[in-house]
Amino acid sequence: MSETLYYGITFIIVFAFVFILLLLIKHTRAKTSADYDERQELIRGKAYKCAFMFCLVFSLVSGLILEFSGTSFVSPGAALLITAFLGVMIFADCCIVKDAFYSLSQSRRWYVILCIIIIISTGISTIDTIHSGGFTGGLTFYNTSSPLCMILFLNILIVMAVKTVLSRREDANEES
Repeated sequence: MSETLYYGITFIIVFAFVFILLLLIKHTRAKTSADYDERQELIRGKAYKCAFMFCLVFSLVSGLILEFSGTSFVSPGAALLITAFLGVMIFADCCIVKDAFYSLSQSRRWYVILCIIIIISTGISTIDTIHSGGFTGGLTFYNTSSPLCMILFLNILIVMAVKTVLSRREDANEES
């Protein structure tokens, strides 16, 4: 079995496992609805629009650069994956900063634990890819998925931490 096929099958199995696990968790917690108020819905809609427009422009620019520069360092699949991860990152960051990421009944602790687990697991895969020389042939769909996932969830964790610290400082200043 080739290494690329092995990584592809492993990625699909892990993705399917996480997807099924999240569906089971959602099904067991169906009693607590993920309701957003009107302000949060409006902010989330604007964040979707902002992320979509970024993905559209980034896809156009990266496609033109890849087509006319003749570079083969980034495959089209990797460019598409980078675009998708950047779009999700922009959406999540906008929602976290504007207090629209969590619904009214959700706990922030669950997101922190999930982010840490994903960062550790994808970090191990990223370190393995770096040590095995996985990036020497350029960026492909298979060797960029784990690093991009790690960067995405690390970014979300950092933005959540910064937002929490700033909110606590703001609350402390209001009480003074």
